[in-house]
Amino acid sequence: MGRIRIIARSGSMGANLTNIPAFPGENFGLGFPEAIGDMNRTYWFNLLKPDWRELDDGVWECVCRGDGELSYWITLTPGEDMVEAKLGVTNESDRDWPGSLAFNCFQCGGAPSIKDHECVRHWVRTQGEFKRLVEVPRTFGPRPAIQLYSVEGAPKGMDIPFVANFKATPDVVLE
Repeated sequence: MGRIRIIARSGSMGANLTNIPAFPGENFGLGFPEAIGDMNRTYWFNLLKPDWRELDDGVWECVCRGDGELSYWITLTPGEDMVEAKLGVTNESDRDWPGSLAFNCFQCGGAPSIKDHECVRHWVRTQGEFKRLVEVPRTFGPRPAIQLYSVEGAPKGMDIPFVANFKATPDVVLE
């Protein structure tokens, strides 16, 4: 079996994944990161222009700086059935950040076999039980296809300005 293939887009905060054994002929997009930095002054997707370069064995890395505010690095390492993502962010501003974030987006639009607009085939765990995503409360914001759930052990989504901005975070915590 071969490795998943990563194709990073230089000058973009994104990459594509192809050659995925469980999804032949399909591909996935990565917004890595879709947003990053101080949770109150976030850099959104493609405001920064990372310098991606391919290393040996299909590994990709990038380093990027943002106007004296931050720097970050990412390494994406393909495996046979997974991609390991490592990321680091450094505060380079002259102030303390109340919290930081590196919000990554995994996009399934290029994989028609897993489309599930009715949310009946996707499951999550909440309050000790597995539930179909369609059974979990939703909050419909301006972009109804987007839901951003809070995750156990992390700040509530509504307390993170980047997440709250979507107006699509129900009062539910996923495990």
